[in-house]
Amino acid sequence: MRKRGVATIVLLFVLGALLPLTGGLASAGPRSYVVVYKHGVTLAQARAAVAAAGGTIVKENRAVGVATAISSRSDFLSRALRQPALFGATKNRVIGSATAMSGPEWLKAEQLTPSEKREAVRNSSRAEVADAAPGEEPLANLQWDMQMIHATTDGS
Repeated sequence: MRKRGVATIVLLFVLGALLPLTGGLASAGPRSYVVVYKHGVTLAQARAAVAAAGGTIVKENRAVGVATAISSRSDFLSRALRQPALFGATKNRVIGSATAMSGPEWLKAEQLTPSEKREAVRNSSRAEVADAAPGEEPLANLQWDMQMIHATTDGS
């Protein structure tokens, strides 16, 4: 009797560990996916492929061939990946977020205060910090990325 109880607990533990890996036995509701259309297929072909996989398109960027689709099917991904008109598909998930900055907040984040400019000049081992006029970028000569694309402080 005790062996059966231990075996039952072990079986439940194993099933509990495997269930998330298989996507569950039944879907809890619609999930969101990102689907990429194969280059050269028509929008109609790509949309039909999403529907054949069991999905519904809720948002689409026709210019680059990417769509957001929802599906309640637990096997949507495997079905979508077998569709010849689709390049790929994956679960849609949040990878990060940022707080919105409006008005002068974003501007403040991009500009040095006069005391910060003086401190930057004082801490510079060379004359790296330009003596910039108000509103100009005091660290322009340190921005190698802008130099690589031949961007200048006068707006070129």
